[in-house]
Amino acid sequence: MLANGQYSQHVGAGGDFFFGGGGGVGHGQTMLSNVSSRTRNHDEKMIRGDQDGGENTRSLPRDAYEVAELQDCRQHLRLCAERISELEQLNIDLESRLEEQANEYVKLESEAAESQRRWKEQFEHLERECELWRNSNSQLELKNQQLRNQLLRTEKELHGILQKKYEFMELARQEERERIKAEQDAQLRENNVDQKRAGGAQQLNSLQHKPPSAQLYEAAVLKHDEYHLSNNNLQAKSTFIPGIHAFPRNQNPHSAAPEEVRRGRAILALADFFGISNRHALSTGGDYSSFS
Repeated sequence: MLANGQYSQHVGAGGDFFFGGGGGVGHGQTMLSNVSSRTRNHDEKMIRGDQDGGENTRSLPRDAYEVAELQDCRQHLRLCAERISELEQLNIDLESRLEEQANEYVKLESEAAESQRRWKEQFEHLERECELWRNSNSQLELKNQQLRNQLLRTEKELHGILQKKYEFMELARQEERERIKAEQDAQLRENNVDQKRAGGAQQLNSLQHKPPSAQLYEAAVLKHDEYHLSNNNLQAKSTFIPGIHAFPRNQNPHSAAPEEVRRGRAILALADFFGISNRHALSTGGDYSSFS
């Protein structure tokens, strides 16, 4: 098969055949006509030999062999021409199919290039979007860290406030216990004073009926007891807190209710807790309901 899809046949010496480029079927027909002309020339030679009077009678078997060989070659050439025709048709079909496949290949190449370009653009878009989300995530993590630190600081402050609250409540309970104990002690002292006064009056009445020496001794004892009682009263008065109607810290005045005393003490404790230094406003007898 040649590049242009055409074939030719040649007859060589001894009846051999070979193919070469040429005019295809038309060239094969030309070869057949050439073989026919050679056959006719051979027949003419044989006739001329007969006319020579038998001089070439010894060459008859060889000429007959050549005629048979030529006929065989003619048959072979015909078969080869048919085969050439079939191969040419097959070549035309293959060329058409090859052309179709080439067109399809070009089309697929263009589609692949377009698809690759589209996917590349989409990949670049996704890369940019991923970078934006990465930056947004970093900013959110930074904000979360700041909020976490602020929350920890607030939690520490609340813990400190609650700790101070519990300390204040414990201090208030301790002061309440001390106040109750002081009230009980004051009540006991008042009862003792009343009893001693009553006993002193009885002793004065009895002194009138006793000797002068006994009267002097009992008067000295009574004076000593009154001196100690006055010292205790001065110490109790020295524990008063200036302000809030001059209520004592460890005693309940006779003219004030226990609720008023507790309210005043709570106001002073809150003033110490919040750092209020101006106690004059608190000690002028104002409304303490907001501090209760």
